[in-house]
Amino acid sequence: MYHYVPKCWTNSTGIYLPKPGKTDYRNPKAFRTITLAPVPLKWMERIVLWHMEVDLDIYKNMNKRQYGFMRGASTETALHKILHKKEKSTDCDSALIPLL
Repeated sequence: MYHYVPKCWTNSTGIYLPKPGKTDYRNPKAFRTITLAPVPLKWMERIVLWHMEVDLDIYKNMNKRQYGFMRGASTETALHKILHKKEKSTDCDSALIPLL
């Protein structure tokens, strides 16, 4: 591999979307930034990810508690696992820390 990304692919456009329900839009935290990357860069990301998944078998040595960037895993999956483990627990003294 050449470890090279064409310069024109690195130029992205950022837009700012106002978050609903904010009272003061002079505060930068009242906005969400969305970055629009060029399509060829997104294609390259998918090809590299595919290479890592298929050829390098990256999931083989991945920690079982890894949920980010995993197919079929999400924050909902992680929360479900935590709640399921708690339901199976027989220890009446243990407490589940509220997550929300």
